[in-house]
Amino acid sequence: MILKMIDLSLMAEHLAVHKAELAKLGSLICSLEEQESKQVATEQYMIMKNHVKVMVALMDPDQNEKIGINDLHKWGSVQLNC
Repeated sequence: MILKMIDLSLMAEHLAVHKAELAKLGSLICSLEEQESKQVATEQYMIMKNHVKVMVALMDPDQNEKIGINDLHKWGSVQLNC
């Protein structure tokens, strides 16, 4: 997939916002005590982290041809340093 420069610029800006949100969400997860809320927040973190991973791959000309919609559903566990 060939992305136009404007697309790459918007994605780069969007990526910075996502990384900041991941940091906030990570802090929130560490402060939560109720297990169900912690689980929901952790799942959201995993989904967002994978979204960022896919965005980075799309911005990489060596990888972007290999990325598809199914890659958005390939998220796994994460380790948070609380």
